[in-house]
Amino acid sequence: MQLTPEDIYAERVKNGTYADVLAQLEALGPAALANVTYGKQFVKAPGHDDCKCQTYTDNSDGSEFTTILLGQVTNSSFGTRLSAAGNKVADGVVTISLFFLFKSPFTFDKQPINDATNVKDVLVLSLPTLAPTRLMDFYQRQIATLAEIRDADKKEEKESGNVCAPDLPFFSPQ
Repeated sequence: MQLTPEDIYAERVKNGTYADVLAQLEALGPAALANVTYGKQFVKAPGHDDCKCQTYTDNSDGSEFTTILLGQVTNSSFGTRLSAAGNKVADGVVTISLFFLFKSPFTFDKQPINDATNVKDVLVLSLPTLAPTRLMDFYQRQIATLAEIRDADKKEEKESGNVCAPDLPFFSPQ
């Protein structure tokens, strides 16, 4: 017998899984993005005005701000990428023999990825499926904090005339 999402949800409520998860999330305090306010507990670090590298500092001690996010990792159709597929090379020069296709070696300006290469995975998080109200609230508080950051960025961009990131549909309700 195959369980439906509703059956799984009912079982998680009955056995206390959601209550346990919520208790653990709330116990994270300011370590969780849902439990902090931009501009109060953390701010944009000075000196990163080039749009390429933005870091944030913890207002309590000046260290780099780190956080914990809650969400369900979506599938690749939403943009999640968990491999170096399609990105098997980094900057540099390599000659690869594609004799079977072109009857000659093929050179391009890339080098193989190794243990020292920076390869970026993309994790797209969504609201957990059939999440109970308190879990949805926790997730939405994260989104509100991210919106606060974007609002501050837009204000800064308007003042400087340097637009780093166009608005995404999510952040543009009109």
